[in-house]
Formats: sequence, C-alpha cells, structure tokens
Amino acid sequence: MRGAASRRYRERHHQQKRSQDQGPHPGGGANSPTTPPADAILFDRGVFVVPDILANAGGVTVSYFEWVQDRQGYFWHENVVNERLKAIMVAAFEEVVHYGEKHKVNNRIAAYMLAIDRVAFSVKLRGIYA
Repeated sequence: MRGAASRRYRERHHQQKRSQDQGPHPGGGANSPTTPPADAILFDRGVFVVPDILANAGGVTVSYFEWVQDRQGYFWHENVVNERLKAIMVAAFEEVVHYGEKHKVNNRIAAYMLAIDRVAFSVKLRGIYA
C-alpha cells in the first residue's frame, strides 16, 4: 500500500488499537506516533499520553550536547550529561502538561501550541530578520 491508502489503513488500525488500549501511559514514536483520532479517543478516556515530540526529545537534546562539547573541545562526564538532560526533560514535560491542562487539550496539541508560542514570542522580541 502506498500514499493515502496506506495512511488511511494505519490511521484506522491505530484508532481501533487505541480504542482497546488499556496501557497506563502510551507514548508516540518518531515514525509512527498516535494518530489524531487515536489521540482524541485516549484524551476523552483520560489516558495520559506522552507526545512524540517529548518522547523523542531526549536523543535530540543529547545530540545538541555532543555538538556543544565538540565546539568547546571540552567533554562532559556522563553524569553531567544525564543531570542536564534530566533537568531539561523534566522542565519540558512539566511545561507541556501544564499548558495542556490550562488550555484543555491533549499533550501533543499542547506541545505544538507551546512551541508555536515560543517561536512567536522570539519573532516578536527579536524581529523577523534578527
């Protein structure tokens, strides 16, 4: 299956699977996050879902740490990397959850809304061509 037919099949499969899901905290994956219809079902049922944007952020953050270390020519101990990663991930997680509760949306939508707000704030503060 290719294209739209494949996407429709995956969405239907995910929606059926999620409607039966009894797992405590499903999370979205990089290449196959929960679909919007599945998100709606889980949100309506009060199931807490870790959104794909957060579930995959740890690896991206550590890649950034590696880049910073390479640029500095100074390499951190593993415990320093883990401490910094934990601080960033816990803060991001708490911000997304709070944003979702405040706006009464699921965590994926909250993550996107928060990201858009941050970009809009930066553009307003710095100007579009800064």
